[in-house]
Amino acid sequence: MSKLIYSLCCVLLFFLTFQEGLVYAVEFSHRSGRDLLNMAKKRTNVIPIIEDARHPHKYRMLVGMVDTVFADVAQPDQARIVALNAQYFLKNGGHFVISIKVGIVTLFNGI
Repeated sequence: MSKLIYSLCCVLLFFLTFQEGLVYAVEFSHRSGRDLLNMAKKRTNVIPIIEDARHPHKYRMLVGMVDTVFADVAQPDQARIVALNAQYFLKNGGHFVISIKVGIVTLFNGI
């Protein structure tokens, strides 16, 4: 049975869940956290964790070792957040996936 830790963005979580595996879903926002809790009532393989992904030590007792860490946190220190969670939870030989949002940067005036 595969296990996944997912940081934030409940909408994408729906597409990542699979029948036999476990998904530890970490969400910091109270509003999105409420949506996550409601969704987890229907999808019993999702374990909701309402906490800041920057502090995995706060939820380490809830999460086992995982096969994949997926992050969609849209924070300036996103790579650090993924690395820290991977250190805590990623199995040897595991994988991580990071969703990076890139804003449009205008390099020249008038473009």
